[in-house]
Amino acid sequence: MKHKNKIFLFPLIMFMAASCIGPIGSQTVSAGVAKTTNGGADWTLSNTVVTTTEKGKKTTTKTSEDLLGTDVQVLQFSPASSEHLVAGTNAGVYVSDNSGDSWRQILAKTEVNAIAIDAANSEHIYVAGLVAGNGKVLESKNGGKSWEEIYNEVSPDNAVQALVINPDNARELVIGMASGNVIKSADGGRSWTLLQNFED
Repeated sequence: MKHKNKIFLFPLIMFMAASCIGPIGSQTVSAGVAKTTNGGADWTLSNTVVTTTEKGKKTTTKTSEDLLGTDVQVLQFSPASSEHLVAGTNAGVYVSDNSGDSWRQILAKTEVNAIAIDAANSEHIYVAGLVAGNGKVLESKNGGKSWEEIYNEVSPDNAVQALVINPDNARELVIGMASGNVIKSADGGRSWTLLQNFED
């Protein structure tokens, strides 16, 4: 069984996004997010997703362990707060405002490989990955309430694997494709320039 584990460190609190990839019967086991507050001596699963829906004047809140069934690809703290976390999964993007005690989904139907958060504005988020078989980069300027597509890869199954932004200028982005292309935008994704092809 092949393990793919990522550990993310922060003072007093550590998070681990873990998945166990390989057949168990005919399934792949995903472990979601685990959290420790004592330097790794003890870990607890932190996968509670809270969904709030409004219909007329009535608000309904549903709690589930939906994050447990996902493959968490990337997990990072927001630059604005040590309690604010963003998780990129094979089912979209989730955020937590309470150090992972609960999560809410802000983007669905996206296999997320990378997330970049504007150091000057934590509401400004870029997400890269695969949507309906095409590599894409999406941008939100309001903390995930709405999203705009700023890059669409026309060749199928060519996911955007990596994404970084200039910490001094969030309009400068560099992405890495599964094909080996490294592409840059200097204007927030409105235009793109090929920097290098590393041939897979």
